[in-house]
Amino acid sequence: MNTMKMKAVLSGTTYFRKGKDIALFAFQPSGRTVKTVFRLWIDGNWGTYDLEPEWTAVGVANAIYSAEEGPVVVASDTDGELWEVRAATGDERAAEIPGDYSELTNLASFDKAVWACGMGRVVLRRDASGAWTDVSAPEPSIDLGVIGFTGLAGAGPGEVVAVGWKGEIWLRRRDGWEQQDSGTTANLNAVSAGPDGQIVAVGDRGVIVVGRRDQWSVVEHDETANLQGVCHFGKEIFIATDFDIYRLQEGELVVEDRFVDEDEPETCLNLMANEATVFSQGEKDIFRFVDGVWKRVF
Repeated sequence: MNTMKMKAVLSGTTYFRKGKDIALFAFQPSGRTVKTVFRLWIDGNWGTYDLEPEWTAVGVANAIYSAEEGPVVVASDTDGELWEVRAATGDERAAEIPGDYSELTNLASFDKAVWACGMGRVVLRRDASGAWTDVSAPEPSIDLGVIGFTGLAGAGPGEVVAVGWKGEIWLRRRDGWEQQDSGTTANLNAVSAGPDGQIVAVGDRGVIVVGRRDQWSVVEHDETANLQGVCHFGKEIFIATDFDIYRLQEGELVVEDRFVDEDEPETCLNLMANEATVFSQGEKDIFRFVDGVWKRVF
């Protein structure tokens, strides 16, 4: 892939399939009328796709609905315009989420499904058929002002955690949504759940909220930058600002320094993990963490 033709990295997703580490990224091309192009990364090699939407992707996610068919990768814009590809065959299609969804903010991969979230506490789940089910939290009242979700994660079998503006954390079980007392009013930008059910949400002004249902604490530290991404990976918890990667260790943010040849990213934003590795995706950089070190992908 000619990196000189790409203006920015918009979003991405990753999965581990048949012993291969695979990632798919949405890029904004340079000098082109289209807004988004998609590129597949497999073991250091890049592949291309034909469809190039006129809209800007705000999120990319994947899910394995059928073991035979393999992963389905989905990208969306703010209005629910979709690009979908079946990874096993490379078959692409354009689609859209039915309904009036004009302020989607992100996509997520968990619980064997692709999920979307947005303003107004919108939460949507893509079913195996390609249909979307609205499972939104209660719509906020007008007196609350602007409220919306910016991140989703699977907090356990059948349980969803959603985070967003003004420090909101909501948990959903099959019997509905329940708002949590996060202990902060700062906007939360991302959330991750570990294998033991521990939830970590990060947000503006360096806010980190750790806990589980009805048990939350705000981690105190000196970092004042906005925290944009978080992910669990084994025993480690990675957190990213717009420009740096950290590790959360015993309540402290430790600056990541395990970079091959001291090559560090200038931009960060999203963190995404599969069983074998973690990717850091910023506007101008993609890095991959494997075997204890970070190495540049883009």
